[in-house]
Amino acid sequence: MKVLPLKLAYEFGNNHDLRKEINTIQNLPITPVARRGETVGLFAGAGILKKFIEVSWPDGATRSGQTSIRRYVRKANEFRESRGEPPIVVPNPKDVTKHDSYQPSKEIGEPDITQQLLTRILALNPSQFDKLLGEFLKAKGFSEVRATGRAGEWLFRPSG
Repeated sequence: MKVLPLKLAYEFGNNHDLRKEINTIQNLPITPVARRGETVGLFAGAGILKKFIEVSWPDGATRSGQTSIRRYVRKANEFRESRGEPPIVVPNPKDVTKHDSYQPSKEIGEPDITQQLLTRILALNPSQFDKLLGEFLKAKGFSEVRATGRAGEWLFRPSG
């Protein structure tokens, strides 16, 4: 199946204790494409997107499936933006299988928060990541923080 099968997705979500969320998605006044994006976002947030792809939508693991995931999420985010709601953040589809099973070490902190942060960071484009890194370095006390103009290259000095 090339297109994410909504009926199977709803059944899968209901079987994973997401009945309330699935019902909300089913009743949203949006297109089927945006509805698929909302479903992908729900499954990614619940850490079950990889399992859904493996069990119910093997085409989701293909290159065209990954392209579809990006399109679904983009359409859902257009709807969300029009309503002033925060965007869905999903890891790069090709990384879903790698990061759905990620478990942080106990020293890092609460697994829920760590997973949420990792998911959001992985969804950033290079420019957004550079901005985040710059803010992080400033917050950690570095001065004269600035990007060199190329993604991933920074100049900074320790404070003091």
